[in-house]
Formats: sequence, C-alpha cells, structure tokens
Amino acid sequence: MNYSKTCMVLLLFASLAACLTVATAEPRQANRTPASRQLEMARLRLRIYERQEYPLKRRKLSSEIEMTKAELKSLERRQKEYSQFTRFKYSAPLFDEIERVHLAELGTKLRLNDLIAEKSLLERYHADRLKLMRLELEAAEEILLVR
Repeated sequence: MNYSKTCMVLLLFASLAACLTVATAEPRQANRTPASRQLEMARLRLRIYERQEYPLKRRKLSSEIEMTKAELKSLERRQKEYSQFTRFKYSAPLFDEIERVHLAELGTKLRLNDLIAEKSLLERYHADRLKLMRLELEAAEEILLVR
C-alpha cells in the first residue's frame, strides 16, 4: 500500500512539474484582462479535474478496495485456522491472538465499507462536479464576451 501511495505522489509531482513547465513556456501577455485570466483558470481547472484528479482518485480507491478485500480474506483464513484451538475445555491457548485477528477483521470490514462508499460518492457526483466546472467556464466566457 505504501508503494502505491509513493507512486501516486510521484505522478502528482510529475504532472505538476509538467504544468509549471507549460505555464512558464507561455510568454506573459501584457494585454491579458482579468476576465481572460478567469476564463483560462476555469479551462485549466476543468482539464486538470477531468484528466488527472478524477482518474487518479478513482484508481487509488479501486486499488485500496482490492487490497482491503485481500487483507480481509487473509484475516478470515487466519480466523478459521485459529478456530481449531478454541475447543479446549478450560481456556483457549491463543485467545489474545484470536481476539486480535477478530478485531483486525472487523476494522478491515469497516474500512472496506468506507472505501466503497467513498468511491460510490465520487462516481455519483462526478457528473455534477463536471457540470459545475463547465458552468464556471461558461460564466468566464460570458464575462469575457461582455467586455
């Protein structure tokens, strides 16, 4: 999981560096109005969200969900293996370990449910967020045309 976080951070910095390179490559226009800057900012926000933020977030959540499912299966197998030691009459020799596995399994199930809900919300409101950004872009275009 740490490997995927490291990759995500490196991708983010690489894309940021690319954006900065492109931004500094453009000569600054002296006649650029605040309205044209607003328009350009709205276009960039929309492009970055569509091409970078949303796909990265969705991919990250999918990876975390798959990793959590695998972790849950492992804990369930471990729980099943330990269950044979709970049949002693007076005490279970691995009681502490069995309880740790049980709590870890519960925590993993809760984390999995949270990740699935977060991904669902991301996908459910993706269209609304795109619409909002497109409306901001249209508003910036209208301001530029009015002036």
